[in-house]
Amino acid sequence: MHRTRGSGIRSRKCLETLSPGGFGAYHGIVSSVLPGADQFTTPVYGTVFGRRTQVVHRLHQGDRLILVPDPPGTIPQWVWVHAPGGDPVGHLSPDVSSWLAPAMLDGGCYAAQVTAVHGDEVASWKRLTVTVRRVRMVRSA
Repeated sequence: MHRTRGSGIRSRKCLETLSPGGFGAYHGIVSSVLPGADQFTTPVYGTVFGRRTQVVHRLHQGDRLILVPDPPGTIPQWVWVHAPGGDPVGHLSPDVSSWLAPAMLDGGCYAAQVTAVHGDEVASWKRLTVTVRRVRMVRSA
């Protein structure tokens, strides 16, 4: 059994039916964002480790961010979020990373921009929200 978005739990067989390419296509994770979406808004995770909190405090709505997928074969495979200049901010959620990282490694180009920044009184995984937009999709040979 696997938990899916919402309150339900679905069986592996059901996920195979619902997921294009079968259950393994998204590494057993059902995304809260439709895989392949041209644009979506999502929180950034891991913003409290190391000096990332200081980096988040420097960000403002509208700032452009850099998205970097983990290399092929990395498990779990994250999409990392970096501030201009390269400082790490955090990573996208496991469900989004499960389809976005392979898409990026396959030649997809995505841009991110700060949608909202909240203070330390807000739960860490809600402090930074970004809008991710597909710039282009280029298939590797």
